[in-house]
Amino acid sequence: MVLWVKKYVRAGDVVLAVADEELMGREFEENELVLRVGSFYRGELVREEQVKSILRDATIINAVGERAVQALIEAGLAVPGAEKRVQGVPHLQVVLYFR
Repeated sequence: MVLWVKKYVRAGDVVLAVADEELMGREFEENELVLRVGSFYRGELVREEQVKSILRDATIINAVGERAVQALIEAGLAVPGAEKRVQGVPHLQVVLYFR
């Protein structure tokens, strides 16, 4: 399986956007929350096994989808249950300034 990964470098921060492949181009709404999986996440398709090494460089990570969020948990960057769900789709933002 593969994940979409896009890297942004801004003012000393490395921002990674990670999304499950099958969520690309979809939009989820629940109450006042809207989650759009689009160009922000559309970078390159990367094998799940490779994502953990890419995460090491990040200071901020946005992950959407079961596998993307699980990759952060398995890398020790988040704990289960920390994600917000929109129509059942998990979304997690992580800020890593103190490593």
